Amino acid sequence: MNTIAAISVTTLPMLFGMGLVMLPVAAHLLNRRARRHVVFPSILLLRESSASQSQLFKMRHWLLLLLRCLTVTAVVLAFARPVWKGRVGATAREHGAAIVLLMDRSVSTRQQIDGVTVLKMLQGTGSRALDSLMRGTDKANVVHATARPKPAFPTMTGNLDLVKKEIHSVKATSERADLAEALTLAGEMLGRQEGTRHLVVLSDLQAANWSDAVLNRGGDPMFPEDTHVTFVPLDAPVPDNVALFDPGISPHIPLVGRPAQASVRVANHGDRPRTVRVALVMNEVVLSSRSVPLEPREEQQVQFELRFDAVGEHRMTFSMGRDALDADNRAHFVVHVRSRIPMVVIGDDRPDEPGSGTYFTIRALAPHGDAQDRFVVRHLTSGDVASYHFHDAAAVFVEEVGLLAPAAVRVLYDYVHRGGGLVLFCSGGPVAENLAHLDDYHEEGVLPWRPEVMRDLVSTGDMLFIADGRWQSPLLREFDERSRLTLSKIRFGRVWSASPVRDNVQVLLTYGDQTPALGCRRVGSGTVLLANFSAGLNAGDLGKHGGFVALIHCFVRGLESVASLDAVGTVGESLSITIPADFEDAPDDYRVVAPGGSVMHDATFASRGEALDVLLPYPHWPGFYVVNHADRAVGQMVINVDPRESDLRRVDLAQLQRSFEGLGVEVAIRDANTGRAILNLRGTPMWGWMLVIAMVLLGLESALLSFWRR
Repeated sequence: MNTIAAISVTTLPMLFGMGLVMLPVAAHLLNRRARRHVVFPSILLLRESSASQSQLFKMRHWLLLLLRCLTVTAVVLAFARPVWKGRVGATAREHGAAIVLLMDRSVSTRQQIDGVTVLKMLQGTGSRALDSLMRGTDKANVVHATARPKPAFPTMTGNLDLVKKEIHSVKATSERADLAEALTLAGEMLGRQEGTRHLVVLSDLQAANWSDAVLNRGGDPMFPEDTHVTFVPLDAPVPDNVALFDPGISPHIPLVGRPAQASVRVANHGDRPRTVRVALVMNEVVLSSRSVPLEPREEQQVQFELRFDAVGEHRMTFSMGRDALDADNRAHFVVHVRSRIPMVVIGDDRPDEPGSGTYFTIRALAPHGDAQDRFVVRHLTSGDVASYHFHDAAAVFVEEVGLLAPAAVRVLYDYVHRGGGLVLFCSGGPVAENLAHLDDYHEEGVLPWRPEVMRDLVSTGDMLFIADGRWQSPLLREFDERSRLTLSKIRFGRVWSASPVRDNVQVLLTYGDQTPALGCRRVGSGTVLLANFSAGLNAGDLGKHGGFVALIHCFVRGLESVASLDAVGTVGESLSITIPADFEDAPDDYRVVAPGGSVMHDATFASRGEALDVLLPYPHWPGFYVVNHADRAVGQMVINVDPRESDLRRVDLAQLQRSFEGLGVEVAIRDANTGRAILNLRGTPMWGWMLVIAMVLLGLESALLSFWRR
């Protein structure tokens, strides 16, 4: 129902104080009846006395009486807490108000400003917002903005004390909040309510997060059209912050006794130059540290030289001193040190048969067949693939094989998608069928292109040669001029015609007739190399040339490995790992232990042949998560803080306001330090104005008395 603007009082009993107006009236009447003895020795004094009793002089008393009565009235009204009520107030009075408080609990709210965490400031703002609600009429709820937003209560509640207790009990997480989902959830809750609908955003308004949630979002509505959104920005400067992220090791699979480089990126997100000391800790022992000077907004990569003395898993942590946000002052990862690098070669021809593609590939990787070789090679046939786990293989080479079973194709796809390096040679047999099945596992395809028809150029003698190469690619960078010349003289007799090359593909080698010879494509976290040739002698001269050995070793060094960073994830995002397991063990025999020592009950385990897939759906904290079997560690996962949370700069409020108004809602920006109410549910409070009027009236009275006594 539409109503006109009006004034109402919140504390009605205080209006009984209007009786105090009789005090200045009584004082005036008593002063009027009092007799005065006037002594006048002369006519001049008699005239002055007569003037004091004139009509003008009597008006002064009435004016003072009016000022005093108005002063008392203003003070009484101030205690009665009057409010100016418009249409919003009338609607709230009729149906009540529904308020959802969006509580940002992302890791950036753990930042400290003058020794106080931002979350504490937000809790105080939320408590003040609840003070504006009317008990018994209004309802409220809290949406926790975390990686998986959820409401504090199943439905809106009128128990405001319970809501306030919830606000003060929350703690900041180490996650990046899904603000878009939190806003959508808040809109759904408000859409089920009648009366006025209000969303109060309690957030540090970090630009990186709010840009993704609102500014870069489409125009889909999040709220009912009559929703009122209130932002209370922090009234404090953005603190300086330095963060560590993206830890790594080179080579990706280090060998015992050989030099390696551990590295981490350091970013200064502040506006002042900073110098920080970064330390490298391995297995809880500090190996080295160094000072890093950083200009404002500068990012550097810091490297440490080291050498591993033992085979096995080693916990690595980069750390630095405290600053505004301590959560990003550490970066963890696990290094698997080996005596030799494991490789897998898949081929149905015999590995000891000279001239076959499998024979040449294994010889190129491990020419001695013993501990002298850098690589240790496992040979599989096409029938072995489905039951084999490739979790520790640095790369997988597929030579001439028969028709692969769907389960085998799935295993290869999972391997490369998790970060493995897969090299596919186009030999004879059912190559087109196998690769088509692999390519169909992703809607955008897996291969750089699809092989179509094999061209047998051996019988015609019209062999092809490599005419061009992308020699600056990491996969071919080690080919010097002499090696390139050698490669260009190798004859290729079995070449497949190709479908059009897909986008985001690097064609590394090209034949003289412009047919692609070697292509590279990223798939998930891994890499697929498609070679339009084979090393077998029935396909050409490649296998018997030294250039093939150089090519294979370039492939190995350039490919990303599933074992290079093992299992590294982000707080709040699911992470999986595959570990070798005894097929007799039940999945229930395994446990995942969090950094604090608690068991992750939401972890799931699934047996797959001789391997066990471990899924951690919701890691809460950064650090090392250990997979245990019978109190023995059999695998580790590493969780780090999302690096996007480290930039504490805040979103532009004007731009944010325009974005929300574009969604059809009203937006209000409130000052956190003002005495005004956070929410204006039932009108504008006027008690402050009443006190100001009372002070003005008292001042006017004093001024008049001072002037008249001159």
